[in-house]
Amino acid sequence: MMLTACSDSPGRIRDIVQSPTGDYQVDVVDWSGGATAGETYLCVEYAENGFANVGDDEPDSCTMIEDTQCTYNTDFNIEWETNDSFRAVWEGLTHDSIELARVELYDGGFNVTSGSVCIDTTGSYLSGFTVDGDYVYITCKLRVTNDFDEDVWFTIDAVAAEADVGELLSDSHLDAVNDRGESKVFYLEAGQTEFITVTFRGSHGPSDTMSDRELPPWIYIYYERGW
Repeated sequence: MMLTACSDSPGRIRDIVQSPTGDYQVDVVDWSGGATAGETYLCVEYAENGFANVGDDEPDSCTMIEDTQCTYNTDFNIEWETNDSFRAVWEGLTHDSIELARVELYDGGFNVTSGSVCIDTTGSYLSGFTVDGDYVYITCKLRVTNDFDEDVWFTIDAVAAEADVGELLSDSHLDAVNDRGESKVFYLEAGQTEFITVTFRGSHGPSDTMSDRELPPWIYIYYERGW
């Protein structure tokens, strides 16, 4: 996996996460190139060089992990698995994807394994809806791919079409729920693509008619766990 030294124009460290024994530090760095340019990424620092602090410019001694370059001001979930390996999860370039990376450090460098979990909305469809008391239940078949090398758990929610708000639905928020009406956690094995059945629950409005039979226009996926 390609790695590169940090830019000559340094970014600003927004967050830091040190390894359990303090040998390494992962920096969340925001780099701004002006009003129309910018990105966020992770850098690794080593204890022998001393560690920077939140608010500092990224030091020359750190190394950027290119696989983690993403939209400016993206939040990362970073967990150390051992003293010399950590995992990172962050939102993808689109709201229906999440990115994952496992970083293993060793003397003189490190290895990165990366992947994503994403919903293919073009290959997905709405299969029907029902009204039950105060709620509307919208059933969708979503095509989801996990190209990471580990199994991943995730949750989903959605925003309904504007035409249905104030009609079939009283508001736009849709939760993915299980048969007990609780938030549902989905699971997908490493390297797999599957159709999953998702039941979105929304608050019932004054109408029993849906504007069309299209998917909710905004579907969001959230990392739950995978290791």
